[in-house]
Amino acid sequence: MSASAGRVLLIPRGNYDSTAVYNPLDFVYYNSSSYVCKQPATGILPTNTTYWQIMVEGAVNISDMQDVQITIPISNGQIMSYNATVSKWENANLPDSPITTLSGTLDAGQTTLTITDSHITSTSIIDVYTDQNDIKQPTMSVSNNTLTMVFEEQSVDLNVKVVII
Repeated sequence: MSASAGRVLLIPRGNYDSTAVYNPLDFVYYNSSSYVCKQPATGILPTNTTYWQIMVEGAVNISDMQDVQITIPISNGQIMSYNATVSKWENANLPDSPITTLSGTLDAGQTTLTITDSHITSTSIIDVYTDQNDIKQPTMSVSNNTLTMVFEEQSVDLNVKVVII
């Protein structure tokens, strides 16, 4: 016996086209927002909530994005933030929470690196950096102030830096 789950993934369809046939889980870009189709629709604007569900309001059309060079100097305690209201990158202050930087080494041939620190919590924002450019981000889990990172096996030692906000 077999069963079909039907469509299970969102299907990007680009900019909304009033002549196109849309099916559930198709998503489109319309008037600076992204919408997902809830039931078959042709010629029905994405703003009609019977047929469409808004995914992201005021979204950037990814197909229109280009590489940019940012030349704004950044001071200590600031990060870059894109202000969509004025369509430009701006300096933004870091969150008030303290920033902690931890490091460790994943020995060659190993896949799991564990770091324990009181700043690691289930609500922490965690960013991982390595000294190798082509390393995939690890799978991470947090429990009892311990961060466990599972990497793909490496043939060389991997220096890991963890930034916690």
